[in-house]
Amino acid sequence: MRDRMNRFEELEDEASILGIAVMSTDIPRL
Repeated sequence: MRDRMNRFEELEDEASILGIAVMSTDIPRL
């Protein structure tokens, strides 16, 4: 259970980093 939560947090961190990168480039992904 703990491993699964840690993995989820890692995915969340990656998603936030990617989101910040996309926002900084201001390129809409359609």
